[in-house]
Amino acid sequence: MEEEVDSDGQKRYRTAVSYDEHMSSHFHSWKEDFTEKPERFTETIKRCKKYGLLERCKYVPSRLATEEEMMVYHTKELIDILEKSQFLPLEEMRKLSRLYDYLYFHKDIYNNARLALGCTIDLVEQVVTGKVLNGFAIVRPPGHHAMSNEFNGYCYLNNVATAAKLAIKNHGLKRILILDWDVHHGQGIQYCFYDNPNVLYISIHKYLDGKEWPYLRESDYDHTGEAAGVGFNVNIPLNVVSIYLI
Repeated sequence: MEEEVDSDGQKRYRTAVSYDEHMSSHFHSWKEDFTEKPERFTETIKRCKKYGLLERCKYVPSRLATEEEMMVYHTKELIDILEKSQFLPLEEMRKLSRLYDYLYFHKDIYNNARLALGCTIDLVEQVVTGKVLNGFAIVRPPGHHAMSNEFNGYCYLNNVATAAKLAIKNHGLKRILILDWDVHHGQGIQYCFYDNPNVLYISIHKYLDGKEWPYLRESDYDHTGEAAGVGFNVNIPLNVVSIYLI
């Protein structure tokens, strides 16, 4: 993450970072002790600042993703639901949340989801156009469970899938690797590119023979893609959890 200097004496960074402090308002509205809380964002920022990492990177300013960008993967109907959710009374938010699996709305979620997507898109753009070698988007809410027409698992807009689709559309990329290393399988990304040979999706996730959320048969190793995308979807399901006592 060290900076270099070009022939004009200007700083040239190898690594970019994008985030927005407003994302610290991402939380579960009616369960303060729930795992989805501001600290999942603020502690990451705090840790990076402690080691002086942020100032060594090129900062990519945050912005709200446009409706056109959101619709690269998501339906207009889903986006409309997300937009309207910010104005609902708390009880109506709770009712809406129950329509989805592990999904909780609050008044800032529409803008936070758009910020997370906007940051991710612009960070990928920096890398694809050669302005930096790599980058880190520190964003909440996450996105890999979100599907084209359904919110899911704390995810509202699929940040990575959308950014990858835009990179293909705008730059004609034909070889993209998405490595998803998480406790849970990112089915939203898998569904997005399941028949696409331009994207190799690799997911390493806890599976426990289907007993781990999201409890999907297609999260197993033998789901490898379809049509032209056969072989471009690689699931590495972890079926055994070992606990070592020292």
